[in-house]
Amino acid sequence: MAPNAPTGEAYNVDWIVSNTSDIHATNNRDWFTAYTPFETTFGTIYTKEHSVKALGIGEVHLNVRLYKQKKGNKPNSKILVLKDVLYAPSLTCNILATPVLSEHSLNFVGGGGYLTDGDGKRAALIETLVLPRLRLHGQPAGKSSLDPNTMYLMNASWSAPERARWERQNPNRTAPSLGEAPYTEEENAWLNKHYDGEFKFLRTLGLSIHKEEDREEGRLIARGFMEDDAKTQTSSTSQASKQPTVDVEMIDPNDETSDDDDDGDTFLQELEDDPMSHLADYNFSAKELKWIKKNYKYSSRFMLSYRLKPFEQEDCNTAKELIKSLMAGP
Repeated sequence: MAPNAPTGEAYNVDWIVSNTSDIHATNNRDWFTAYTPFETTFGTIYTKEHSVKALGIGEVHLNVRLYKQKKGNKPNSKILVLKDVLYAPSLTCNILATPVLSEHSLNFVGGGGYLTDGDGKRAALIETLVLPRLRLHGQPAGKSSLDPNTMYLMNASWSAPERARWERQNPNRTAPSLGEAPYTEEENAWLNKHYDGEFKFLRTLGLSIHKEEDREEGRLIARGFMEDDAKTQTSSTSQASKQPTVDVEMIDPNDETSDDDDDGDTFLQELEDDPMSHLADYNFSAKELKWIKKNYKYSSRFMLSYRLKPFEQEDCNTAKELIKSLMAGP
């Protein structure tokens, strides 16, 4: 067994493999090789409630199996080190967040799968039972601690403010972290309002919160969005303040240009603010452009939010298919 591990049935409680979690979590204090008391809460991506209470955070070493059957002289177990694991006694099982393992790859084949490390070497065996789980050294094959007759929606999502609070309290810890939050409080509030935090915002862009270069790219995009919002609000306020009296304009019913003057002014202003804003408009129908305007303001912003380039036709074709799916709904 690993240097620190629970015994008996507690050792056989599943470590489920979750590619939608952004933090590891365990329900047993005995797993930790290093531990710091720290009260926090976390939740899941399925709800905005962060009601699961954690009592601490630390490092866990798991003695994992590598293959179903021993292969010649190859070792069949390995220590998998997990950093920043939350201790939450109320959890039904333990959670391994694969997005946090930035140097590992998740591979599923047939009825199971495996993790590989940065060198492409086998790092852990995965069994698909009730949910995909790590097979620990010494665990019986094909036996899950979860009820096969129960439907589980299980993952762990730790909010950016709580994560930042932990990092501020422990700035000199040796365990690798997600880094000091580079956003201001105002920017974090914007992310929480529109995307429920940085993690989900980056996911919509196909970026990873665990890669600093991805986070930098995300910050640039987010600040661009926030700047656009600020300009829109400033423009609206400015226009309102410049109208102390009510002007009545007589509109000639034969003047075909008057109906679209406001849209035209907005269009020109957007082009001035961002010359690429309407570059891809020709790819979308009037109905699609109306939907884009409501949700993203203009086509380039819609495409960039999905890491699609408005000046590349192949990406435009992808965006056309994407918007059909989004407008169709679930």
